[in-house]
Amino acid sequence: MNVAKSVIGLDDGWAEPRQSAAKAVVRLVRQINASDTQRLTNFATWIHAKFLEVASATAALTVVVPPNSDPVVLSQMSRSLIEETPDAGNTPQRIIGYLLESYHEDAETGVVVNGHLDRASTTSTTSKKPGDISEYTRNGTLLAVYEVTVKGFTQQRIREAYAAMVAVSRDDTMLIPTVSVLCRNSDIPPEATSEVGSAAFLGEYEHQSLRFFFIDLFEWINLQLLRLAVSGRVRFYQKLDEYITHHNTALAVKEQWRTLQGRYATPLADEE
Repeated sequence: MNVAKSVIGLDDGWAEPRQSAAKAVVRLVRQINASDTQRLTNFATWIHAKFLEVASATAALTVVVPPNSDPVVLSQMSRSLIEETPDAGNTPQRIIGYLLESYHEDAETGVVVNGHLDRASTTSTTSKKPGDISEYTRNGTLLAVYEVTVKGFTQQRIREAYAAMVAVSRDDTMLIPTVSVLCRNSDIPPEATSEVGSAAFLGEYEHQSLRFFFIDLFEWINLQLLRLAVSGRVRFYQKLDEYITHHNTALAVKEQWRTLQGRYATPLADEE
């Protein structure tokens, strides 16, 4: 639908420079235009049946479980989701964003979290955002920028992150001088160095006027869960559950979520 906006007619000329899906759309339009009322009714019934199949499969994977506020369990569930079903980076981006959002909402800091609801494939430069996830004050002042990855943070990714920051900055002055890269140890560039003996801090690298701090993704999640109050952890769980059970979320993520629910279904004692 997006690529067909403002197009007068969908024909071979429109489809030629595009992918095979565009050519299939043209064939479908021709079939619809050549069909009588009865044939269109049968076709619409078939289409609705296909959507119903997907909806039924999604509903079967929906699990209703009381929110869990145990930080150890939530950490294990988060790690398993990221490792088993990263979903092209969407899973870790959502988890990181929801942790930040839950903290600020629960603590009523007024800080606004942006970017985590976008698809991970959305480039920062194209969407004119400073990074994958960012934190702002109420009046729009940029506080922090996070890049989230479960792939190698290459020199190309560094240049892209720098370009994104430049694009949102003014007067050739960076809005903030650092970016936190949440990743695994295997993802940091070989040029990154560290003089800090820490399991969480993996190293740093400077590209022109922007410093990148590489932080272990799973250690960061652990620390965020521990700093959240019980109510904040429940809030995080609810946000994550709502995202995973949404019909647009990949089935593989839903299946993993259901498996984890079964694994950690034993009720835990309420925390004081």
